Amino acid sequence: MNVEKDIKLRILLLGENILEALEHISKIISNGDEEQTLDLMTDVLEGFKSIEEATIVVETINSEEMMNLTSRLRSSFNLLVKSYEQKDEVAVNEVLNNDVLPDYRSWLNYIKSENGSFS
Repeated sequence: MNVEKDIKLRILLLGENILEALEHISKIISNGDEEQTLDLMTDVLEGFKSIEEATIVVETINSEEMMNLTSRLRSSFNLLVKSYEQKDEVAVNEVLNNDVLPDYRSWLNYIKSENGSFS
């Protein structure tokens, strides 16, 4: 397997893992255990950063639409971090479910749709 193809596969796998983690965090928060999600959310943000950097290197999905989706998702993550910092569990839950998860799914779906150019 060539290096670029390997990177593309890892982007998709990490992207799916991050989605699972976000959904798990949402369940934990809905049970009122926001503080238990801090370490996992840190891992999610680090994973997102890794994918963001890798998509720039690969360039096949580095389009204007990808940049717009990434910018929107980054804004949602920033809002989520502020809610965590303020220890506002209601806001964390709302931002995660109403902003981050939908934006992340759109972002990941775009990456998947570009999978044809990953071949």
